[in-house]
Amino acid sequence: MVHALLLERDQQKQRIVEQQQRGDDLYVENLRLQVELGRLKKWYYGPRADRERLGAVVAQLRRDAGS
Repeated sequence: MVHALLLERDQQKQRIVEQQQRGDDLYVENLRLQVELGRLKKWYYGPRADRERLGAVVAQLRRDAGS
């Protein structure tokens, strides 16, 4: 009985670690896509993209500050 509980606990810890890793991977992928989008906007829109990106950064900072 104790062995089964210890095994279950270890499995849950492993799942937690895997989920945290997946969350980190998704966060990094999101950042990579944001950078790529910024590059494409700059290529497509020129200097206007910089102003638009600055507005998005300010909006994200406001959201982060509210959390």
